[in-house]
Amino acid sequence: MTGKVAQEHPEEAAKFTRAVLKSAQWVNTHKDEAAQIQIAKDWTAGDAEANAEVLKTYSYKPDINGGIEALKTTVPDLQTLGIISSDKSVDEIIKEITYTPEGVSNADFENVTDAPKSVEEALK
Repeated sequence: MTGKVAQEHPEEAAKFTRAVLKSAQWVNTHKDEAAQIQIAKDWTAGDAEANAEVLKTYSYKPDINGGIEALKTTVPDLQTLGIISSDKSVDEIIKEITYTPEGVSNADFENVTDAPKSVEEALK
């Protein structure tokens, strides 16, 4: 979602952000089931067992500020390589490219145990 959309529709942006983070947390704690879904929906090639093994190598913990912290180390490298302009400070770039919807916190998704049954449920 673009920053413009998020600013024009803050409630929807918050719902969308919560849904993405809840989904990521669920995948992180249900890797075998996630792999089965990937195969059943034809979202990836291979078989569920192999995909589950790949997912088990990932250690992803969704975190509202985690992406921003990662950018603090990545943006300077990208500037050094000339991929991102050095005309702006790291903080200025991060402020331009990130958006945290008001009212969204890590507590929204820390204890996710069940996958949503529908898109509508995920967006609650």
